[in-house]
Amino acid sequence: MTSSLRSHVIRGAYWSGIERFSSQIVTFVVIVIMSRILTKSDYGLVGMLTIFIDVAQTVTDSGVTQALIRKADRDQKDCSTAFIFNIVLSLFFYLVLFFTAPFISDFYDHEELTGLTRVISLGLIFNAVVMVPKALFTANLDFKTQTKSSLLASVISGFCGIIMALGGLGVWSIAYYQLIKLFLNGVLLWYFSTWRPTMVFSKESFKYFFRFGSNFTIAGIIHTVYKDMYLLAIGKFYQAASLGVYTRAYQFGQLPSDNIGNILQRVTYPVLCKFQDDPDRLAEIFVKFLRSISFIVFPLMMTLSVLSDAVIVVVVGEKWAEAGPLLSIMCISMMWIPLDTLNLNLLQVRGRTDYFLKCEVRKKVFGVIITIATIPFGLLVICWGQVLRALIDMVIDTYYTGRYLRLGFIRQMKEISPTLFYSVITAACTWICIAWIEMPVLKVFVGLLTAVLVFFLLVKITKSTDYNVIRQLIKEREKK
Repeated sequence: MTSSLRSHVIRGAYWSGIERFSSQIVTFVVIVIMSRILTKSDYGLVGMLTIFIDVAQTVTDSGVTQALIRKADRDQKDCSTAFIFNIVLSLFFYLVLFFTAPFISDFYDHEELTGLTRVISLGLIFNAVVMVPKALFTANLDFKTQTKSSLLASVISGFCGIIMALGGLGVWSIAYYQLIKLFLNGVLLWYFSTWRPTMVFSKESFKYFFRFGSNFTIAGIIHTVYKDMYLLAIGKFYQAASLGVYTRAYQFGQLPSDNIGNILQRVTYPVLCKFQDDPDRLAEIFVKFLRSISFIVFPLMMTLSVLSDAVIVVVVGEKWAEAGPLLSIMCISMMWIPLDTLNLNLLQVRGRTDYFLKCEVRKKVFGVIITIATIPFGLLVICWGQVLRALIDMVIDTYYTGRYLRLGFIRQMKEISPTLFYSVITAACTWICIAWIEMPVLKVFVGLLTAVLVFFLLVKITKSTDYNVIRQLIKEREKK
């Protein structure tokens, strides 16, 4: 990796991390406060709508964002075409959800979902308006600007959400909080962006987006339905409060895993795109990303798995204690998400959206089977099914990447095995040290301290090269 590219990667990862975690920390604090005010059923009702909103959002994007980032010679007509296309689709799907809201309400047998669907769905339009500016910022690895926008939007919307929850708006405080956040972030990104759309719609640009995005969109829909089908099934066959507990555990696990995955997707994708025609360099950089990602994610998620019960009680209170065991299991499945993201990025970089689609279809077939088999047996069994699903996903992902760059399952497992070993030992030592502690706050403190000491002791003793790589990147960042 050249010095110039390394500098861009470091700067991009740094600001992408700041953007994601600063806004997510604010969001997390807001969720914690609102969770103590609102009920499990309030969060369960919002969770019931997730699959419908997510599918509509996936189709609205239609792979256009990724296609725009990948297109090295993008111009005004490309950007304007993407903008118009996204706006039209978002309006279409908003109307679809608006008129089908009563059917969604009937499906779950909750009358309040009709109005809730119509309000939350407005977020589709807010997202579509800002897709192109965000894609352009990402293509240039400009996450500093996105940080300013998302952080300010998170703080203001969070304040509004808490006030509304205290005011007794219940589930509506969650809906309005989400919309205010999306609206403010969009306004700020447009303020900072120098790009402005023109009324130009190019057939050539549309064909490019459609050719690249069609398989990507189908795969995205399959992935979204697959990801959210647990929410659909739990919302249908269990009480709203049970779904609220599940979503609370999911959000805790999602905070480190999905956010790290999102950061890596945004940073690694444009970087890997630069080497799409150089397989050897592409493989070399991919392996470095793979090892660095696992070095950060694995110990973090396995430590959270051990401390889950205490963390839930300390952060959101005793009434959410049922989420602790679910979170413990979810962490084991979610720690593979960033690696899944990296492997899928590689297929996109190579332009093999057909393989991307095949990969997603095969993973989801297994996922649906596992879901159907585990739903009748309760939330804990459902979560263990997700662990099995995550491992199967990794095998399928690496099968396809292995066809291109000899980076199959065995090779990738070999690359990350040292970190996996450190993480398992760290988790075991942490569990032993906290087993005798009753007080949740003390348990979290002792557990975190133990995990940090054990992990870095192992890294120091074995002279881990991954640690040295990350430390060097941090030193380079500090010099800038």
